[in-house]
Amino acid sequence: MTDRIYMGVKSNHKSSNKAVMIFPEKKNLGICNIGHQVIYKLINSHEEFYCDRMYLTKACVSEEQGWSISKFDYIFVSLSFDTNLINYINLMEYLEIPLFSEHRNSDIASSYPLIICGGMFATYNPEIIADYFDAIVMGEGENVISDILDILCDNKNKAQHQNVGLKIKCEIA
Repeated sequence: MTDRIYMGVKSNHKSSNKAVMIFPEKKNLGICNIGHQVIYKLINSHEEFYCDRMYLTKACVSEEQGWSISKFDYIFVSLSFDTNLINYINLMEYLEIPLFSEHRNSDIASSYPLIICGGMFATYNPEIIADYFDAIVMGEGENVISDILDILCDNKNKAQHQNVGLKIKCEIA
């Protein structure tokens, strides 16, 4: 039954940019979140991106491919409620990814994926989560996701990621 809800699954995962959409709740809640599913579909519709999903599970691997987080270049996080933030913090600790963006972007830790956050909680409370993410999308993500993906493609070199958040804000604003 839940397979009918899945939209945008891309069979060709050989795209040059690999992303994972994280909804930091149990799978049955993530599947029901329309915004999360729409952004997932839009990322997979981009020819240079492959997107998988990850929910709060004991395995902490992606849904479609069963990949660990280290296989991904980008992490897109959907925060709808304050409890999602608590779960996200716990998930980052479990995955051994530094919570604060400045710790991920140091020269030593340059192998971490770029983490972009969106969702209702991020839109209404961006200041309290700003230090956790490399970029925050405020408002309707459907309206800007293709622009964000194009910017990420233009900045594929990991050394350029430190300024991508600012560039996304400037180019889309």
